[in-house]
Amino acid sequence: MKADEVRRWYTAALEFLRTYRLATTGTSISQPSRSTAEQRSRDSGRHGNSSKRVPLSDIANPSIATSSFTRQSRIVIALCFLVLVLENYDLSMFGGIVPALLDYEPWALTPNEVSSMASLGVAGMLVGALSTAALADRFGRRKILIGAIATFSVAIGLSAAASTLELFGLMRFAVGIGAGALTPTATTMLVEIAPPGRRNLATALGFAGLGVGGITAGLLAAWLVPHFGFRSMCVTGFLPALVVLPLALRFLPESPAFAAPHSEPLAPGVIAPETVSSLAASLGARIRAVFGAGRAAGTVLFWMTTFCCMLVGFGASTWLPALLHSAAYGIGSSLLVLSALNIGTVAGPLALSPLADRFGPKPVVAGAFCAAALAVFALCAQPPIAVVYVLAGLIGVGSTGNQTMINSYVGFYYPAPVRATGLGLSMGIGRFGGVVGPLYLSMLITAGLGFNGKFLALAAPTLFAVVLVALIPAQPNQKSTSSSAPRPTATDSFDQKA
Repeated sequence: MKADEVRRWYTAALEFLRTYRLATTGTSISQPSRSTAEQRSRDSGRHGNSSKRVPLSDIANPSIATSSFTRQSRIVIALCFLVLVLENYDLSMFGGIVPALLDYEPWALTPNEVSSMASLGVAGMLVGALSTAALADRFGRRKILIGAIATFSVAIGLSAAASTLELFGLMRFAVGIGAGALTPTATTMLVEIAPPGRRNLATALGFAGLGVGGITAGLLAAWLVPHFGFRSMCVTGFLPALVVLPLALRFLPESPAFAAPHSEPLAPGVIAPETVSSLAASLGARIRAVFGAGRAAGTVLFWMTTFCCMLVGFGASTWLPALLHSAAYGIGSSLLVLSALNIGTVAGPLALSPLADRFGPKPVVAGAFCAAALAVFALCAQPPIAVVYVLAGLIGVGSTGNQTMINSYVGFYYPAPVRATGLGLSMGIGRFGGVVGPLYLSMLITAGLGFNGKFLALAAPTLFAVVLVALIPAQPNQKSTSSSAPRPTATDSFDQKA
């Protein structure tokens, strides 16, 4: 049994290295490819029913014929990586310009006004994510993705020229709208463009841009702000968009699942073309479909899990340096903890995604939450600063990094016609956790809770998330594939719900 476990981990490591080489060089170890027809025949034989169909969105996906990334999927991963670098730079750089904003005499800002301005960005992300739920499944992933890039790029550029506090705050809200719309749309695109056995890895490679953007913002803020002021950070965030946006317009394809004339069924059975049309025309129908076909419990659990994950991620990034500084760690060392968090955000999904592709996302997501909880507990012992950096990296893996894995999990849970709707709702509702996280720890600090008590309070939602993930039911289409009983069409299912 032990030899089998070692062999499985060894195989997973080889798969990760092969895919990483493929994504970076375009070459791979020679591997025999299988045609779509051969894959469908194999799947039909497995389930003992030759009439069963491969999901139509997978047939539409040009990557289905091979377990390797195609040229098109590599282009999408690279573009998503670049735009997510820009997105998180625009979001993260605000923390680096706060001291400069407080010292900017023409505006004479108070700490409460700066906090309110930060909250405008989070509120914009909530609006953007919920807007994606309403628009991306109707108008396509490509249009929404490009619109999101243009929105936060123009907003960050106008921020550099903002002459009043009100205009600057409005641009922060607009940056949040673009960022909130981008994240679920990019996840949907990555899930749908990747081969079925590489969906988690494709999402991890694309979303590595979040961590890179956060690290870049921190490093540039330390250099630019003291010499050129806070507006220099806004200019630096805008200029790369002049290159990335034209690249996206030129090379970003539409998701094959959306572009195909048919898509995956909303319920077990074959979806009728008129049902696809009704989904495109009706947000209410798509929302009912998100909760329909046995997905109601999973949908609510995903919302709660995302809420807990963002609560821990935003809470840790906001207050962890201050908490450590209060325990006599140096201010410089405490600030470097943010870099360790971002490194965990990048490294965690890249390391764990091959395991999620092989063993399923549920145990991997739950395990990452457990690792974060144990790391928070370990901080109570006030270990040496080198150990603190490692523990902070694990917290990054189990919070913001784990959100990448959750996004992929959510995207795969829903059929193509409502995938962006399901992701938009999950991330929109979950954004409330990003609002609550800093306030949650702030209240505990104000209440005078001890050092260990604050960290135990931060670990509590992480452990609760483990329970939530364990309760998420299997995908309805997975549970139904082995059944030979007659199954209703998607149109029938919609009629019953209406």
